[in-house]
Amino acid sequence: MPMSRISIRLAAAALIVGTGLLAMATATRAQGPLLTRGPYLQMGTPTSIVVRWRTAAATDSVVRYGTEPGALTATVSLPAATTEHVVTLAQLTPHTRYFYAVGSSGATLAGGNLGHTFTTSPATGSRTATRMWVLGDSGTADANARAVRDAYAAADRTRGTDVWLMLGDNAYPTGTDPQYQAAVFDTYPEMLRQAVLWPTFGNHDALSADSATQTGPYYDAFTLPTQGEAGGAASGTEAYYSFDYGNIHVVCLDSTESDRSPTGPMLTWLVQDLAANHAVWTIAFFHHAPYSKGSHDSDTERELVEMRQYAVPILEAGGVDLVLSGHSHSYERTFLLNGHVGTSSTLAPAQVVDGTSGRETVSGAYRKRPGVGPGAVYVTAGSSGQVAPAPLNHAAMVTSQAVLGSLVIDVDGPRLDVTFLGANGETHDAFTLSKHVVAAPAAPRGVTATVTASPGAALTLDWQAGVGGGAPEAFLLEAGSRAGASDIGRLTTGSRATRFHTPIAPGRYYVRARASNALGVSAPSEDVEVLLDAQGGWAPAAPTLLTGTVSGATVALTWRSVPGSVAFQVEAGQHPGAVDLGAVSTAATSFTATAVPLGAYYVRVRSRGPTGLLGPPSREAQFVVGGAPAAPAAPEALRASVAGDRLALVWSPPRAGPAPLSYVVEAGGSPERFDLGRIHTTTASPGLTRAGVPPGTYYVRVRGENSQGEGLASSTLRIDVP
Repeated sequence: MPMSRISIRLAAAALIVGTGLLAMATATRAQGPLLTRGPYLQMGTPTSIVVRWRTAAATDSVVRYGTEPGALTATVSLPAATTEHVVTLAQLTPHTRYFYAVGSSGATLAGGNLGHTFTTSPATGSRTATRMWVLGDSGTADANARAVRDAYAAADRTRGTDVWLMLGDNAYPTGTDPQYQAAVFDTYPEMLRQAVLWPTFGNHDALSADSATQTGPYYDAFTLPTQGEAGGAASGTEAYYSFDYGNIHVVCLDSTESDRSPTGPMLTWLVQDLAANHAVWTIAFFHHAPYSKGSHDSDTERELVEMRQYAVPILEAGGVDLVLSGHSHSYERTFLLNGHVGTSSTLAPAQVVDGTSGRETVSGAYRKRPGVGPGAVYVTAGSSGQVAPAPLNHAAMVTSQAVLGSLVIDVDGPRLDVTFLGANGETHDAFTLSKHVVAAPAAPRGVTATVTASPGAALTLDWQAGVGGGAPEAFLLEAGSRAGASDIGRLTTGSRATRFHTPIAPGRYYVRARASNALGVSAPSEDVEVLLDAQGGWAPAAPTLLTGTVSGATVALTWRSVPGSVAFQVEAGQHPGAVDLGAVSTAATSFTATAVPLGAYYVRVRSRGPTGLLGPPSREAQFVVGGAPAAPAAPEALRASVAGDRLALVWSPPRAGPAPLSYVVEAGGSPERFDLGRIHTTTASPGLTRAGVPPGTYYVRVRGENSQGEGLASSTLRIDVP
């Protein structure tokens, strides 16, 4: 932005604040030390931000701030005298605009006007229209860099910048402190005091800094997260990190000096970070481009090759959508790719998820399945300070251009737009990624409950997203005093996270999860029973995957434990649901009975908690010893279709054991009470149709029957009749 425009804006701000405050600020600034750098903003989160500045003489550090430029009513003071001032403002309100001033206890050096402002990040996971500005290899501190800056300032005049990235080589030629002053702090002073800058480490920055010790001008100038302070997993180093902004997760890697091997600390951390990521959009940035035929060649240069071979598969497996790099002084942009780790000549059609331009008005946007859908676009944007002659002929590219410019990224809900804005103010490329949902989600699965008793009882629920349907945007949790009920409460998680933690009072609860997106809410998961006694003891959930084998007179059982189980009770009976043959306890997840008499047996397993409470039973299993006559095993794959008031049920016969001669269909108003009726089919045909079914929610299961009686029940199916 031209200096005349900046002067006009500052003058207007002073008039708005008021002549009295301006006079006071002018008087105090005359007494203070010389401000030589900043102020500038670092490590923004929904509730905090870091304000930094440098002075010629050491003083204490004071930041005054508030939500109005003329009412900076909050203050943070650090008494230690320093020339490098680093002040954290905490307990802020998410997505709120603040104004600030910096200085010492004796003088205000800058701020208290409209030009010194920031907006905190939105709540993690929330949908917020977001603009990002991305500079690559911008550290030339010359007319080229200023032209790129001014072109963006003109285009961004009314919108403002939410997230600002630098792709490395931020200060040429060797990344010294004076070079950083010229290329960063003197080139972008207005942007630095209004938007948080997130940088990555380039090879020219490394000539004066060291990632292993986190020392040198690059590491001295920036305050970056090491313990997950801004979202994501703790990396333990400023060399690589991640942060969240609304529904965007951004990952910064160090392609220059950190170990790039698949089992090294950086890529091990990357796997952990992406596994915990539930954002709608995931963007990664680092210096060395995995695909480039610009001033650097990704087929032959070690850093570029290793990032493609080792980092790209992890990024793609973790659902990355957009990867940004520099190093080559050009603009290159790939198709939507997945799985291309070889040289440019090995690109195969199967590795191109979408071979169109991604331009919405030409060939349509790139469409990705919400969640971890395949495909990412890779952009080399190292031309914010200089361009260099190069082949620019990589086979994976939609376009390759030797043009000065920067990237502008706009994200709003399921839509991400990328624009390459030239230094002349023209758009040289644009494309769109879309994750619009296409259906309501499927019911969640695998719900488990864990109770911790100290300090204070708390319940942790974990689950998995269902298979099929649209991607969930949030989950709905329900709790009731009986199976299928929600009389205790309902709440929405507000995010795609599949874990929920809450305090819990003594009692018996039946808990389930539903998934939701813009097109609807799923059916519920299976219920999980939670029992907590007054002493803090709790009953674990039912064991899973109960299976067994029969060999002669020996029955061998195995099952899978669930969280909180310290022992198990194996129950056996001569009829489904019976315990007339007794129960035995074991600490193992297996049990073997020998010398078992000829007969048919029905077995289930319960988990025992730390205080001795027994949980609900597992699914029942049938075992037949010595070829004895037996009732049928459980029917499988029960499913239903509803057309008006007409309900059709179909299922599959048991895979093993005696064949059913007929079936019994049981219906109820809850998963544990089948009190609405029983229908005998009278034939062995695995299906039943009924008309005139009243509207409502029904729980249905099926048993086979033969001359030995009714056999095991199928899994229970919820059916909604509108």
